[in-house]
Amino acid sequence: MRLLIVVALSIATTGAAADRVAPKSFVTTVGQFGLFEIAAGNLALDKSSDPAIETYGYLMITNHIELRNQLAGIARRTRIPFPSSMGSSHQDALSELRRLSPSIFEREYLAHMVSGHKAAVSMFRSAAAANPETELSRWAKRSVPMMEEHLRLAETLQASLKVTR
Repeated sequence: MRLLIVVALSIATTGAAADRVAPKSFVTTVGQFGLFEIAAGNLALDKSSDPAIETYGYLMITNHIELRNQLAGIARRTRIPFPSSMGSSHQDALSELRRLSPSIFEREYLAHMVSGHKAAVSMFRSAAAANPETELSRWAKRSVPMMEEHLRLAETLQASLKVTR
């Protein structure tokens, strides 16, 4: 659980204020977050026995691959370095999730999805507002509804997990 807080804080602090969102920092953070979402989604497909959580994991994989591909193109066109690895805090969180039993995994996976997407929504909104005339800011603005939907779905799954167990 400690890693959950570290990962969410690393995402949230990157986009803490609209006037301080640096494009390079945003691209790095979102690129690393996307890799974590893809890997954790694959883990959900392997470890979960709940069809709704498996479906959510698959959605994370497909949506975050699409977002990473879009962001990689923007980074290439704007000459911003694009990350090829998820970073140590995300890797540590993923390692922690791998070690959990399936039932505990489901609870912790959803906790990561809720906290991570709360931070992502905030960061994407900040990036969208920071410099609205740039391609990166326009992309962030277009991506906010997807991040909000991921958050809503994770919160719904989390609430249903608490009710059924």
